[in-house]
Amino acid sequence: MTFSRYRTAWGCGALLIIMSLGQALFKTPLLRIIEFNLCRAYYLSRNPRIVGPDEDLNEEMCKVISIQKDLATVNAYNITISSLIEIMTAFPYASLCGRFNRRSILTANVIGTSTAFSYTMCICYFDAAFDIRLIWVQSMWRLFGGGDGVLLSFANALIAESLPPENLSKVLFPLNAIRLFVNAGGQTLGARLMQKNLWMPGLIGLSVHCLAVPALCLIVDPRYQKQDAVAVARAPEDVTEPLIGEGTRKTQDKDKKMWAQMWASAAGAIRAIPMLCRNPTTALTLIIFLVNELGHGVNNIVQQWSSRSFSWTLAHTNYFLAGQRVVAGTALIGFSGAVHRLQKAGLASARLDLGLVWLCQWLTLLGMMGAAISWVSRADGTRAMIFVGSVLVYMMGWGMNGALQSSVTRVMERDDITILYTGLNVAERMAGMVSGPMFAGLLAEGMERGGVWEYLPFWVSPGDE
Repeated sequence: MTFSRYRTAWGCGALLIIMSLGQALFKTPLLRIIEFNLCRAYYLSRNPRIVGPDEDLNEEMCKVISIQKDLATVNAYNITISSLIEIMTAFPYASLCGRFNRRSILTANVIGTSTAFSYTMCICYFDAAFDIRLIWVQSMWRLFGGGDGVLLSFANALIAESLPPENLSKVLFPLNAIRLFVNAGGQTLGARLMQKNLWMPGLIGLSVHCLAVPALCLIVDPRYQKQDAVAVARAPEDVTEPLIGEGTRKTQDKDKKMWAQMWASAAGAIRAIPMLCRNPTTALTLIIFLVNELGHGVNNIVQQWSSRSFSWTLAHTNYFLAGQRVVAGTALIGFSGAVHRLQKAGLASARLDLGLVWLCQWLTLLGMMGAAISWVSRADGTRAMIFVGSVLVYMMGWGMNGALQSSVTRVMERDDITILYTGLNVAERMAGMVSGPMFAGLLAEGMERGGVWEYLPFWVSPGDE
């Protein structure tokens, strides 16, 4: 694959990797900052003498059930509100593709995401002046650019439009694997840095977002190029300077035409929603995405759950999360290589993608069932080993969405790919809205009851897969 021919695919891939790295660096430090804030408020209201002049609290002191319940609630509603905003903006931004260059929309997305990142850091840093729950408002900044959902759907759509269909799975799988490896590296680095300074990973992550600028410069919207080519072909050869009155009238007509085009684009996007639902293939894909992501919601509480259940620090659980990403990335590369070899052997690409969907689904089911039954072991060390091994098996099935995405793209027209990917991301965000509070509630209920009930989230997760 030559760089000049597929520069858009390279640019979109680099953009996704850069934004993933920036967020991965601050993921666990942010969790620790929120936990520390809630922990300090808890002890100040009950026994202020425990909180020293330097306000230093041991992390073990923060594993009280009421603190962990508040932490789960804050994180769950942060995910839910972000998902709601991304659902609200997904199709409106998709409709703007008919009028604006998608690179411009991605630029706005990077600015909005970076602003939300900066706002979250400010609220956490000035926690004496602001309630930590004000981090929920960071989602409002995602109205500008649409958040992660628009970033993923637009970048993946541009990659799909710039590549031959038979090469799509061979590109998406390694790209997702690289993102997972980078995510693992970012989380590992964040865990090391947070032991020295909690704010250093966030500052570095914000700086990493600046690298998105050269990646954006590589992206060229194929659809926008076509529109420019048509406009140039239709342009009159002899252009004269218009009179002032005529020029004003033409400007007004142009403005009316622009709003008419934007309205037509929005109406077209709205009409595309029932079209996706009427098509049996895309409708089934949307349902599978929704149900699968409902089950994946348990991954949002794994770090907090393992920290309390096994008395691990959040830095140590961060290494565990990084290991998950490495296993998932390695599995994706292995699956991609196997698919490539089987394609050369003469097997149909579409059939291979469907087979991969089934394999990944079984891996996620087996992994969560193994995590759920790890409570049987009475020895803490053995129980932790079974749990960790099961979660790693679960992560090997992380490539299901990529295989499903590649499979359904084959039956879509290129002009409909952006709407399709937007619909898939909306389904993913709808699942996040439900699974965030649901698994937070199950986590809190399990901690309250104790014993086997602590594994309640992992019993529910396979039922959602």
